[in-house]
Amino acid sequence: MARTPSLSGPATAGNPALPKRRRPTVSPHGCLPVRDRRGAGRVAGRGFSLAWVGGACYNPGMDPLLKLLRENAAYRPSQLAALLQLSEAEVVAKIKAYEANRVILGYRTVLNEERLDLKQVRAIIEVKITPEREGGFDRIAERIAKYDEVRACHLMSGAYDLLVEVEGSDLREVAMFVASKLATIQGVLSTATHFVLKPYKEQGLLVAREGNEERLAITP
Repeated sequence: MARTPSLSGPATAGNPALPKRRRPTVSPHGCLPVRDRRGAGRVAGRGFSLAWVGGACYNPGMDPLLKLLRENAAYRPSQLAALLQLSEAEVVAKIKAYEANRVILGYRTVLNEERLDLKQVRAIIEVKITPEREGGFDRIAERIAKYDEVRACHLMSGAYDLLVEVEGSDLREVAMFVASKLATIQGVLSTATHFVLKPYKEQGLLVAREGNEERLAITP
């Protein structure tokens, strides 16, 4: 009976070695090449699938490099290279490409502001607007987002149109921003302001220590 070649181990007369698989070359944009970029060809690599659709790289999952950076932006290229089994040059090239394409917008440290005793006030503002005929919601939203007081601005579904997160030195500063800047924009119909009293989680991180967590009592 003929012996089935083993998938590993040294080559012998009865165990011919299988040809080694070549590692796919990763482009600077973090995409694996396919034969026809004009179609919707799909390839797999390193736990995620990629496809070229209409000449652009579409990743239905996420590049493991981006996952690591989103979890901890303090990783050095050498650490990322070791975790991803890539060369440090490949990691640096991919990061620069993501920055150039504005996939990576920036790097920030998540602070526990309560421990710093900062005199900052945050507010969540619900904004109803009238969409423009040509620009829709985008022009007004982009104008609001450019204010320095605005930390985040999102288009929402539901009873209001925009969710705006604002920061100021005190309640008066936030109120003045709403009254003199936000509410006066043409197309803004109404605003509803909610002040943040205490944060419990920031960007996926718990603010309180795990040791301070209270367990719910289980009653028979």
